[in-house]
Amino acid sequence: ALPLNRYYSREFFEAVQSRLAKNGVLCVRFSGGDNFMGPERVLQGASLVTTMGAVFKYLALKPGDESWLAASDADVLSENAEVLGERFASIPGSGRIYPAKAVPSLFPADRIQFQRAAYQNAMAAQPGGFLLNTDRHPKASLYSLLAAGKQAEPASLLSALLLRLSYSSPWVIGWALMGLAALRALYRLRAPAQGGATAA
Repeated sequence: ALPLNRYYSREFFEAVQSRLAKNGVLCVRFSGGDNFMGPERVLQGASLVTTMGAVFKYLALKPGDESWLAASDADVLSENAEVLGERFASIPGSGRIYPAKAVPSLFPADRIQFQRAAYQNAMAAQPGGFLLNTDRHPKASLYSLLAAGKQAEPASLLSALLLRLSYSSPWVIGWALMGLAALRALYRLRAPAQGGATAA
């Protein structure tokens, strides 16, 4: 996860921004949620919104389990379902790719509002700069460990604690990360081997 963090950092978005055309748009796919988003997923999405918002003037969200965040310095983005349907229909040959009349169903206003509200609440609850993802302070390790912690019962309790402690001292976060990694390693060692031969 850490090598991929480079493609979600402020520095990467700044590099893309410097190469975009005047009306260029950058789109990033990430995990969202149709009806529910756990705190780990909300934090990850809020970090992406924070980081892209620190570089680009305009953002637009396509909601859902597979979400997309579009960013641009030009005022060309929209989250209006009807507008987006008309724009897609105006592209020659677009009907061979996807029916234009189905485009509005991908942008339900209530789902956009639901996800945006979750991200805004997370951003408001964090200390300044905590959600900003940079090469110097990557967030990928934290989010990966939080997600992995949900898979093991002992680690899931520590994962929840880590989420709360992440707002405080970085030393506390470091110790919690090491503890979570140790518990995860212990779980893997004690898990029964899969696909092993059985004695007759």
